[in-house]
Amino acid sequence: MRWRGSRGPSGGATAGHITEQVHQNGALFDHSGSQIGSDAYTAEPKKSFFLQFPNDDHHNGSLNKKEWIVYGHVYPIVGGRRVIQYWQLYAYNDSRGPSNHEGDWEFSGVIVDKNETPLRIFFYRHGHVKDFDSSKVQWEGTHHVSYSAKGGHAQYYAADEDMGAQGTVAGDKCDQGTAWDTWLPSFGGVVNIGERDAPLNGANWLRFSGRWGEIGDASSVGVKFTSGPQGPAYQEHWFWSGN
Repeated sequence: MRWRGSRGPSGGATAGHITEQVHQNGALFDHSGSQIGSDAYTAEPKKSFFLQFPNDDHHNGSLNKKEWIVYGHVYPIVGGRRVIQYWQLYAYNDSRGPSNHEGDWEFSGVIVDKNETPLRIFFYRHGHVKDFDSSKVQWEGTHHVSYSAKGGHAQYYAADEDMGAQGTVAGDKCDQGTAWDTWLPSFGGVVNIGERDAPLNGANWLRFSGRWGEIGDASSVGVKFTSGPQGPAYQEHWFWSGN
């Protein structure tokens, strides 16, 4: 991917320096204001940093399964339970009109008890998290199955799940697709990325507070921005603990 700041420099983004960038944040096209760091959160998209995916990456992903990586996040919650999140990054959310954007982060996950027995399985879909009893979902051995909706990547427990349920969008469709058997050595596996202030396994990019996709504008159809979202550690469900 290419690096680009909405007020700042252009260049090749690397995990090593993506969180070390600064730009001056004045008025529009004015670079005389106070400095903002690429690891310092700002709620205003136009004042933030963002990544620019090459357009060819919108629909042409890697064919090398070793590069199909899932990013794990584990944390304790009350009652001796733990939450295990599995995050995936898609280069492009190819849904409909103003919902399209670059850098689409999605996740599913498991709540386990102190004996590591799965209790609840949860799925992220269009800004909502929907959870189910572990007996409701499909399993491949000890691995729960999550279905990614075509284009928009919302997560479902089955290809034929009721699309009228909470947090769905009319038109979401899933099928058997291509399986990411993350536990097999032919795949990239699940990488534990730690926490924003203590990233693990080279995941320094977790501290990047900008958008994982360019700033979009769909004001002509009543939507202010169609920008790529911020990374997992800056999203509201990073420490989701159940309904």
